[in-house]
Amino acid sequence: MTLTSQEIREFVVDTIGGNYLLDGEELSDTQINIAMALTVDDWNNTAPTSADTISQFPYKNVLMMGTLYRCFMGQAALRARNTFAFSDGGISIPLEERFALYQTLAAMYQAEYQSSMTKIKIRINMDEGWGNIGSDYARFPLW
Repeated sequence: MTLTSQEIREFVVDTIGGNYLLDGEELSDTQINIAMALTVDDWNNTAPTSADTISQFPYKNVLMMGTLYRCFMGQAALRARNTFAFSDGGISIPLEERFALYQTLAAMYQAEYQSSMTKIKIRINMDEGWGNIGSDYARFPLW
């Protein structure tokens, strides 16, 4: 079952009704698709390597957590670039103060993604190695 951009948005309530301070959705389809592609690429290049695609990715939760990690990492970069403090008459007003929040969300999703991916990759590695471990004693004749 394929993970969709809409499912990602629904999970983090990135909807018109859920974004009280925004005019619409915060994450674009392009951002989500790039984050998904990077997650699948990381998955495929982590040993034991694989050749999975977004459309047939075997672990929906891993793909969602990896995608959200990368989406919020990108949003944190945006917030860091646009941080600005305005001061007038002794009153200081930060115009963009969500960098730390997005960085925290990225770290939270990254930890979940790494933990899940590591457990699954270890299990896959063990399953592939079962029955293939040789022994030096196999060459000795049986009496």
